[in-house]
Formats: sequence, structure tokens, C-alpha cells
Amino acid sequence: MTKVQDKPTVAAATTSSAVADEIVTQLCNGLSAAQLARLAEAGKCSYSPEEFRAQLPAARRKLTLAAQYDRDEELGRAISRLEELYRRAMTRVAIEPGMLLPDLRAALLAQKELNRLLGLRGADPSAPDPEKNQSEKARKRDQNAESIFDAVDAHLEPLGLSSDEKDHYSDLIRLAGSEIRRLRKAAKRKTKEAKDGPSAKKKNPPAA
Repeated sequence: MTKVQDKPTVAAATTSSAVADEIVTQLCNGLSAAQLARLAEAGKCSYSPEEFRAQLPAARRKLTLAAQYDRDEELGRAISRLEELYRRAMTRVAIEPGMLLPDLRAALLAQKELNRLLGLRGADPSAPDPEKNQSEKARKRDQNAESIFDAVDAHLEPLGLSSDEKDHYSDLIRLAGSEIRRLRKAAKRKTKEAKDGPSAKKKNPPAA
């Protein structure tokens, strides 16, 4: 008579799921699969090496599924947990016999985390104001521009090229550059003539 194979019991399925959950927890704590295998072989885990090999694929599937989360759902779960923590912290707890006080420190930590999660943190009063920084930079830039204009005026005025119209400075600077080049050429010509002296004129007498 052929013996009918027993079906897996609910307890066995529950045990397998518990082993997979434990493997997931240990993997999340930084242990590798190879390290867990060695620990199981050494008898340092709550599961046997055979159970580890059988449940490792299930544990890895759970990790993969955990990455496929719904952001809105997870955000709602996190908010609900923080609100529950706040509620529990504000519930009167026994500090001393006959004395009941809320755990204000835990409530404050829960509220701070909730504020951070929801982006409700106010501006840091000690943090620099971006708009104020921009206006300060613009003011310094204008001051530097005025200093440059004054320096340009000081150089152009002796040439008779100074102007109160700031928009004309580019043209004035161009004219000043041309004037400086003309003066340099004239100075070089005079220097050459002074160096050659009257003998240069004798060597090249004017044509009759």
C-alpha cells in the first residue's frame, strides 16, 4: 500500500516564514549570505544549515519586494507611527509612586522628526538671508564699479576725454588707447631722431 505523503502543516509554513524573516533581519544588519551560512554550520543560528539554504531565496525575494514600495503609503505609515509615539509620550507615565507626568522629551523628539518629515521646520534665525546676501553683493559690485569709473576718469581727464556719461566709457577707453599708441609712436620717433643726430640728414640729402 502506497503511503500518502503528508502535506506541510501550518506550523511548518510559519516556521519557514520565521526563518526567512530572521535571515532578512540579519542581512539588513550587515551580515552576508556567506557569513550566515558559516554561522549556521557552526550552530550559532536558530536555524539549521538546511533551513538556511532553503529559505535564503525567500529572504532575498522579500528584500527585493521591500524596494518596490509605494511612497505615499510609506509616508502615511511613518506619519501615523510618529503621531502614535507622540500620543504615547504625552500619556501620563508613572515617574514616582503617586506622581504622573508626560514624557515631554520623547514627545519633543517625535514632533521634531514629524516636522522634519513633513518639511515644517522654520527658517534658522542664525542662517544667512539669501536675499540680503544678494543685495549686499549688488551694493559692493556697484561700489567697485564706481571706483573703477573714478580711476578711469583720473586717467582720461588729462587727455581731454573724460565724460560724465557712464555708457560712453567703452568708446572713451578705445579713444584713449588710440591716443596712447599715437603718443608712443611719436616718442619712439623722437628718440630715434635724437639718437641718430644731424648725421642722419647728411646721409640722406633731399633730392634736387
